[in-house]
Amino acid sequence: MRSVTPICLALGAVLSISTPAEAGSWKRSTTLQGAFAVSSPPEAPVVAVNARGHAVSVWADTGDIRYSDRSALGLWSRSARVRTDALGGPAAVAIGPDETTAVAWVTVATRYVPSKLLVSVRPPGGTFGVPFELAPGTAVGNFDLGITAAGAVHAVWQDASGVEARMGSATGVWSAVTRLSDPAVGAAAPDLKVDDAGDAVVAWLQGASGGASAVGAAYLHAGGTWEPPVIVSSGSGQTLWNPIAALDVSGDAAIGYLDGTQMVVATRLLAGPWSAARRVSGVSQVVYYPALAVDDAGELLAAWQVLDASNNGAIWISTGLIGGTWTTPGRLSARTESAGWPTATFSRDGTVAAIAWVDDLGLSARVAIGKPGAPWLWTKAIVGTGSWGSIVPVEANGGVVAASWATQLQSNPNAALILGRAWE
Repeated sequence: MRSVTPICLALGAVLSISTPAEAGSWKRSTTLQGAFAVSSPPEAPVVAVNARGHAVSVWADTGDIRYSDRSALGLWSRSARVRTDALGGPAAVAIGPDETTAVAWVTVATRYVPSKLLVSVRPPGGTFGVPFELAPGTAVGNFDLGITAAGAVHAVWQDASGVEARMGSATGVWSAVTRLSDPAVGAAAPDLKVDDAGDAVVAWLQGASGGASAVGAAYLHAGGTWEPPVIVSSGSGQTLWNPIAALDVSGDAAIGYLDGTQMVVATRLLAGPWSAARRVSGVSQVVYYPALAVDDAGELLAAWQVLDASNNGAIWISTGLIGGTWTTPGRLSARTESAGWPTATFSRDGTVAAIAWVDDLGLSARVAIGKPGAPWLWTKAIVGTGSWGSIVPVEANGGVVAASWATQLQSNPNAALILGRAWE
């Protein structure tokens, strides 16, 4: 494992050398799971962090759904099965402010038994409970989880009926299924965000007349019912992809996605309509992978990948406000890298943000820690070895930035490790 090498940057119209972005530091990397058989590239774990700085990493180890907690003391627990009957993959995870934790996964189908989408909830101080079947999994694709301050668990997924949702808790009582998308068209790739009060927003890809794509969304006010679905995309006729939802503490929302070759963002104030989507990426850039995050004050962080003249990947970023303006895009990754798909996070209190990626040239996992301001200040670090074509999931909350990723063994590309590392 390489040592962390900090590089300090500031973002305005351009990136330049500046003072360090933070007073925290990267803690020692921990191997959460020893070598196990994988495909290439290995599937990344999923990560969640609550306001207390409690991080959870979840992954599938050749059929076992496993997890590791990082406590407030800064130690990662030894990996364990979510349950002995937690078999399948992939998985999703969420952890609430009260420590309620939920893990969802799709079981492996057999000749006689179809796959299922299951969720297991761990109450504060307890263990993961009996799995609850959210939906038959034969046509289930992407799924996501979110948890409120009161411990209510929201789940969304896609199946043959479209995008659907349920709400439950550690008691094992779940609501009936609510279809969120228009049943007359297909829907896929839902992304869910939930705030502490119980407001929620879901974004998804949706079919439209003529075979074109649209980005749909549904909104839930705390204590109410889901609003009818709306289309937030502009109808540009371009291929749309990878919708990402964001929600601040006031219930204001944003959705970022690819519109053709551009990253665009649509926003909505709590009681208002969705704005027209605005381009946040550079005018002449061809964007491939977008990422979006927001803090509780409504400050937005957008990141995306473009290819430079040498066909190497580069990470660019811009910041803005829900309902406000955006900064001029600036390059975050170094010109000596070939940066892959970025992930982005913004702590709820707005004190720290992070963007992570794999440098495919150096096979290194990299994370940039950002401090909001005018301009933003960034400190980049190599946090470990990465695998070509993979991602580095990263989440920030409670003064902690947690990264957890999979990396192949140099001696055996068909085996991988799961690593965890935190900044605080």
